[in-house]
Amino acid sequence: MTGPGARREVVRAAAAQLVDAAAAEARAVGAQMRSIHRLWLAAQAARTAARFETMAQADAEMSARGFVRPDPLGPLAEAEHQLVVDVAAEVGPALRVPAGTARRRVEDAVLLAEMLPEVLTALEDGRIGAAQAMVMVEQWRELIEQAPTWTAGSCASPPVDAVCRLITELLERAPHATAAQLRAVARARRAVLVADAEERSRCSARKNRTVWVEPAPDGTAFLHALLDAHVAVAVHGRLEDLVALLGEDVPAPDDLGPAGRSLSEGSEDADPRSAGELRADVLADLLLDGVLPDEPRFPRGVRARVTVTVPLALLAGEGVGADTAACGAPMLSGFGPISTEVARRLAAGAGAWHRVLTHPVSGVVLDHDRTVYAVPRDLRRLVELRDGTCRFPGCRRRAETGDLDHTVAWADGGPTAEHNLAALCRHHHRVKHRDGHLGRWSVRRVAPEPDGGAGGTPAEHAAVLEWTSPGGLVHRSVPEHVRDRSAAADGPRHPTLGPSAECPPPSPPADDPPPF
Repeated sequence: MTGPGARREVVRAAAAQLVDAAAAEARAVGAQMRSIHRLWLAAQAARTAARFETMAQADAEMSARGFVRPDPLGPLAEAEHQLVVDVAAEVGPALRVPAGTARRRVEDAVLLAEMLPEVLTALEDGRIGAAQAMVMVEQWRELIEQAPTWTAGSCASPPVDAVCRLITELLERAPHATAAQLRAVARARRAVLVADAEERSRCSARKNRTVWVEPAPDGTAFLHALLDAHVAVAVHGRLEDLVALLGEDVPAPDDLGPAGRSLSEGSEDADPRSAGELRADVLADLLLDGVLPDEPRFPRGVRARVTVTVPLALLAGEGVGADTAACGAPMLSGFGPISTEVARRLAAGAGAWHRVLTHPVSGVVLDHDRTVYAVPRDLRRLVELRDGTCRFPGCRRRAETGDLDHTVAWADGGPTAEHNLAALCRHHHRVKHRDGHLGRWSVRRVAPEPDGGAGGTPAEHAAVLEWTSPGGLVHRSVPEHVRDRSAAADGPRHPTLGPSAECPPPSPPADDPPPF
C-alpha cells in the first residue's frame, strides 16, 4: 500500500484521529471542571450546614442571656475565600499543580458551571477547546468582576445582559477560531455591545502607561512599553519604515567603535541581520542618539501610516454613548477597536481621506472610493480593509504585510476583483500554491442564503472562505470583524472531513510562483 491513493487515506485517517483527540482532550478538561465544581458544591453544603448549626447555637445562647444576635453575613467574603482555599487543597495534589494554579482552577470551574453553563457544556461535548473556553471566562471577569464601575461620581451597574450576548456570539465563533482570533473578535464586539464599560476601562487603563525592563537569558533583556494602542501601532509602523529605508546601514548600538563606526563594517564574515534585529537596532539607535541620518535620500519627519476605519456617524458626533451599538466602533488596523475620541483626533489630523462604506449590521466593507490613481493599489486597500488579517485558518498576520491571492486562479478564469481576492501572508500564500508532502490545500468561497431576511450582501458572502486540508479537514475562515451568521446554520461547528459534494477537488499547480 504505497500508491497515492493509499497515502491519501493514511493522511485522512491521521487527520481525523487528530480532530478526535483534540475533542477528547476538551471533553476531559470539561469533565475535570465539572468534578471540581462538584467538590465546590459539597464543600459549600458542608459550610452552610455548619453555619446554620453555629447560628442556632448562637440564637439559643443570646436568647438565654437576652442579647441581640450579631449579623451572620459579616464574615461571608472571608468564608468564601476559605472555601476556595479548601477545595484547592484537594484539587492541587490530585492534579499535581501548585496551590495558586489550583485556586485559579477552582475559580474557573465555579464561574463556568454557575455563570457560563453553556460554555462548560460545549467544552464537555468537545465542540470547543479549553483555550477558547478560557477566553470567554476572561471576558466575564474583565467586564463583570474587574471592570471599573465608577465614573464622574456615578456608579454604573455591570452590563450583564450585554456580556451574556457577547459570550453567546463568541461561543458560536469559537469552534472555528484560535484563542487569539477569539480575543480579537471579543475586542471588536465589546466596543459595540458594552461601549460605556469599555470607555471606563480605557480611561482607567491609560493611567497604567509605563516603560520597564525585564531581564532575559544570555545577556539580553526585554524593553516593554505600555502605550495607547494607536501610538504603539504608529511606533511599530515607523520602525518598519525606517528599516526599509536604511536596511543594513542601521548601526548596531553595542557594536560601535570610538568614532561611532560599526566595528563589523566592511567585514566579509558579518552575517546579515534579520528584520527583527534591524527593528531592534533602529529603536535603540533612535532612543540613544535621537537623530536620523542627515542624507538627501532620507526624508525628514517620516511618519507611519495609521489606518482607522471610522463610522461616519461617529465623526459627525451622532454615535456617542449607547448609540455606538447602532453605528459600530472605530477600528485601528492591526489592533482592533479604539475610543471615539481618539478616532476623532486622528481624523482631524489626517492628511488624506478614503471613503469606506460598511454594512451597518455585519461591518463588512461594501464599497471603496476609486480616488487613488493606481487602481490595483486601491483594490488592494479594499481587500486589506475587508480581511484585516491573513485568511488562512488560524493566522493573524496583518493583511497589509502580505499578498493578495486569487481564490480562483487567473489561469482558470478567476477575475482580479474584490470577490475573488483574499489576503494571505507570504508563508500561507506559498502553502496554498504548492504540493506539500501530505498533499495540496484547496479553498473556495461560501455564498449561503441570507439569514432569515436579515439581509446579506455579495461582499459579505465573498468574505467567507472554506479551506480543505490535505487530510480532508474543512476549516471556515471569516474576517474577525464580520459576524459569521452563515456558519451558525451549517451544523457541527468543528473541523469536518471533506471535501463535500459541493467542494471541488484541489486544482492543479499554478504555473507562476507567488504572489498570484
